[in-house]
Amino acid sequence: MHGMKSFTDLWALLEEVMEATQRERCFIAIYWGALDAVSHDTGARSRRTLAEARAQLSRLRDFVARWAGDGRTLFLALADHGHVDYEDAAKIRTADYPVLTDAMRMPPAGEAGAAYFFLRADLRAEAEQCFQEALRDRVMAMPARAALAAGLLGGAPHHPETAARVGELIAVCRAGVRFSDPLDRYDFRSGHGALSAAEMLVPIILRAL
Repeated sequence: MHGMKSFTDLWALLEEVMEATQRERCFIAIYWGALDAVSHDTGARSRRTLAEARAQLSRLRDFVARWAGDGRTLFLALADHGHVDYEDAAKIRTADYPVLTDAMRMPPAGEAGAAYFFLRADLRAEAEQCFQEALRDRVMAMPARAALAAGLLGGAPHHPETAARVGELIAVCRAGVRFSDPLDRYDFRSGHGALSAAEMLVPIILRAL
């Protein structure tokens, strides 16, 4: 495990790791989360987001050119999700629905576009009815176990703790809608987690070096 201090340090460290493992059979994985962070803060297509993307792709191009060899190394670059702008999205505040807030054992978890609701057993039916009647046109809600069985969170087998971490109900926002953080901690300009094309478009780059 190696920690990096900056974008430049990331690539310098990767060069060191590549040199130290030449001609060895190994798997090297790196993660850089700046593009996600900048997108959240400034928007999915802001000038700053595009500048970060260009910088990353430029360094990737240089890295691939530097290490191109006999084709025995597989280079893979991918994201874990896309992003969609929230600027014009309608906000759903759970505090506006007393039946729902009374039923929750804790604030919703997950993402603004797809929230996990942890519900009291004695009020679960009332919460489900709230989604079906008051929020049906803006949210698609389903029992968490049904969502897992349908592959909404990936194919089986799932991690043993997955069911416990997604609550009793998963609520996925429709296009142009998102949940507002109940504690008003964040005001993201873009996000992910729902099922729109922009959020589910995940780029991948593959090349044999």
